[in-house]
Amino acid sequence: MGNGAVSSVMSLRTVWVLASDLTDSVKAAFEKQKDFALEEPQLILMVIAAVVFTVQVAFDCGEFGACEDGLHWPMICGSSSILLVFLLVAAYGRDNLKAPYKVGIGIYCLIWGLGVCRFTFYGPYLLMDSAYVSCWVASISSASLVRQEFEELVNEKASKVSSIKQVSVVPQVAPSSPSREASSNTGANPAMIGQSLALVRATIFEDTKFLKIYQVTKAATDVFTAFAKVNEFIEAVGQTYKLPEASLEVYKETVSKAVMSENSVKDVRQAGAYIWTTAVTLSDGNRKRELCSYINEALREDRSPMIDKVVPLVRIINALIVEARQGPRQWPLENVTYRGIGLPKAERWFFTKDKIYRVPMFLATSFKRGTAELFMKRMSKGGNKPTLFIFKFDPVKRCMHANYLGDVTAVSGEEEFLLPPYAGFKIESVEWNSNCPSVVTLTVFPDNHSSVLSDVPLAKWH
Repeated sequence: MGNGAVSSVMSLRTVWVLASDLTDSVKAAFEKQKDFALEEPQLILMVIAAVVFTVQVAFDCGEFGACEDGLHWPMICGSSSILLVFLLVAAYGRDNLKAPYKVGIGIYCLIWGLGVCRFTFYGPYLLMDSAYVSCWVASISSASLVRQEFEELVNEKASKVSSIKQVSVVPQVAPSSPSREASSNTGANPAMIGQSLALVRATIFEDTKFLKIYQVTKAATDVFTAFAKVNEFIEAVGQTYKLPEASLEVYKETVSKAVMSENSVKDVRQAGAYIWTTAVTLSDGNRKRELCSYINEALREDRSPMIDKVVPLVRIINALIVEARQGPRQWPLENVTYRGIGLPKAERWFFTKDKIYRVPMFLATSFKRGTAELFMKRMSKGGNKPTLFIFKFDPVKRCMHANYLGDVTAVSGEEEFLLPPYAGFKIESVEWNSNCPSVVTLTVFPDNHSSVLSDVPLAKWH
C-alpha cells in the first residue's frame, strides 16, 4: 500500500463526506427543473463510481492497445452501469417510475456485487487503484440504497396491513380532547411540528382505555386541583421513563414558579391553555420535551400508568376547547389553517384523494403558513420528507371542536388553532413532490359527531 493507495482511501472518504453534506445543495441546484431530483448520497456515489471505473478501464485498454487481459468484461460492466445509473437518476422521484427505479437499483447492485467478486478477487484489479476503489464504492453504495428501499417497502406493507384493523367510531365524549406532538430540545413551542411517532394502540375508539377512564373522570374545578393533576401526570412520566425523582421535583417547581409569575392563570380554562402551551421542558433521558409532547404520547400509547393520569389533563384542556361550541375567539382568514410535518415516504400511501379519516392525537395548526413551514423544515430530516397540510373549514358551519389559542398561549407568535383528537377530515387533494414540499389539502368536518365519521380509518402520522 503506497502513496496512491492512501490517497485513494482519503479521496473515497472525502467524496463520501462531501456527497452526504452537499446532497441538499445538489437537490437545490436542480429545483428549477421540476422533472429532476437527486436526494440520495448513495445515488451520487453510484454515478461517480461507475464513471471513474469505466474511465480507468478505458485507460487500461488504451495502454494495452486493446481490451485484452480480461478487460472486456470490466468495460461491459462499467459502460452498462453508467447507462443504468443515469436512467436511475432520471427515474428518481417519479411516482409513475417507482417500480422500474427499484428494479434498476437491484440490477445495479447485482452487477457490482458480481463485479467486486470477479474483478477484485480474480483480476484484473487486485491492487488498490481507482478501478478497485470505484468497484467497491459502487457495490457498497448500491447495496445501501437497496437496503433503504427494501425497508421502506416493508414498512409500507406493514402499515397497510395494520391499517385494516385501525378503525374508529364517533367519540361519545365532548369533541374537545386535544393533543399536540412536541418534539424538541429548543425553547420554541412545537405545536405545528406534527410528528406522531407512535402506532395507534387501539383498533377502535370504543376499545381505548382513554374512553373508559374519561367517562368516570370529573373535571377539575379550580386551578389548585388542576396543577395537582399535572404533578400526578409528571410522576407517571417519571415512572415510565425511570427518571430521577430530583429531576421531577425540579420540573414541578419550575412549572409552579412559572404559573405564579404569569398571574394570568386564574381559572381552569386558563390552566388548560398553560398546560398545553408551556415551553418548560423535562428530559426523558435522551432529549428535552415539553409537556404537550408527553400528553400526546400518553394518548397515542393508551397504556398505564400515563394514560390513567393524562385523562384528567385532557378534561382540563377541554375546558378551553369546548368554548368553540359558542364560537372560537378568533377565526382564520379565508377559513384556512396550516400544519407542517416531516412525513416518511412509506406513509404516503395512506393519504389518497376523497379518503375520510380521523387523527387520534391533538392537531395544532397555525393561521400562519410561514409558521407551519418553519416547523416542517426543522422536522424534515433523513427519510422524513417535508409535507404541508392545509386545513379548509366550512365558512358557514365553521368548526365546533377547534379554538384559537393565540391570546392565551404561553408561547406567543404561533397563531395556534387547536383541533382535538379524533377530529375528522376528508382529503381534497394530494400533491407529492421531490424537489419541494408535498401538499395535502383537507376538508375539516364541522362536527366530530357526524355519522359520516363512523368506522373510518385512523391516520398514524399527521
